[in-house]
Amino acid sequence: MIQKKLENMRPGESPFASALLQKMLPLFARAAINQFGNYLCQRVIEVCTENELKSLIHSILPRIIEMSLNQHGTRAVQILVEVIASYWHKNNGALHYELLAIVE
Repeated sequence: MIQKKLENMRPGESPFASALLQKMLPLFARAAINQFGNYLCQRVIEVCTENELKSLIHSILPRIIEMSLNQHGTRAVQILVEVIASYWHKNNGALHYELLAIVE
């Protein structure tokens, strides 16, 4: 149901998406490696603004390897990198340091 609500949103379009991310930040990495939670995480990543992505990355960075090695978490990390790359191309290098932090 929550995923459906996020489905047609664009970044920064809804205060609901921002509030959801803020509530999810402390448990985002755990949700991303969950069989069902990773789908919600992917949707949340897709509707994050640039600043929200920065917060998200700093929140999950200590567990990024664990997420990447997990069969469910790896898809969330993949979406995160794709979204960051999209921002990078559209906004002249935006989120450059965050992308480097993930791939290092």
